[in-house]
Amino acid sequence: MFIDAYRIEILELNQYGSGSAAGIWGWHLGGTLIGGAGGLYLADAFGWNAAYLLLSVGVLIGMFAVLMSPEPKVAPPAETLAEEQRAIALLERWTFLPEIPRRIIGWIYLTILAPLFEFTRRNGWLLILIFIFVFKLGDALLGRMSGVFYRELGFSLTQIAEVAKVYGLTANLIGIVLGGVLVAKLGILKALFISGFATAATNLTYSWLAISGQSTGVFIFAVASDNFTTGLVTVAWWRISRHCVTVLIPPRNMPC
Repeated sequence: MFIDAYRIEILELNQYGSGSAAGIWGWHLGGTLIGGAGGLYLADAFGWNAAYLLLSVGVLIGMFAVLMSPEPKVAPPAETLAEEQRAIALLERWTFLPEIPRRIIGWIYLTILAPLFEFTRRNGWLLILIFIFVFKLGDALLGRMSGVFYRELGFSLTQIAEVAKVYGLTANLIGIVLGGVLVAKLGILKALFISGFATAATNLTYSWLAISGQSTGVFIFAVASDNFTTGLVTVAWWRISRHCVTVLIPPRNMPC
């Protein structure tokens, strides 16, 4: 979510599509290929302790990239500046607190609480949160259980890594490309509905895998179809979430 916000602030409107694709591909290359498949290879060869240690070192690359990234050259809205001034003026009257605690409280309010309060003043914010929760619930639960499920069926860590890397990642990247085409041809809402239905349907392939047992062919099909529809829905999902922020729940001073 934070990288999405940063991308929106540093890119021009006509660069949102390419920026979204770069972010999605980078996320899957790091999460699926290096963190997912690579982590399983490391765990199978050296154990989980070594795998987590080596992958945690890789996180330093992302941290370094964040620290080296330039600040967005976007002026804060007038309402945000006014809210900051009101908060600072209030904290200056809290003379019973030392200066350092006041600065800490002010930072927490301005960077965490104030944006949340502003979000709850927008039209339809609760419906948007419910939609996000319900839409992603099944996929999130299934993703957390899939690794344990594969192991209980008898697949080795190396087998899981190979299927995820070769078939899963390839299918996911194809789904991302076709998802962009789907959004361009049908529009955001239709693409979201079709890709969301496809994602729910391909979850049934795991039921087939559970019945089939340790079947390599069914395993490949389940992982590839799930990753394909995940890539398909990711593009539409990213676009609709940005659309919700800018159009469906605009600030009260912004015409819808």
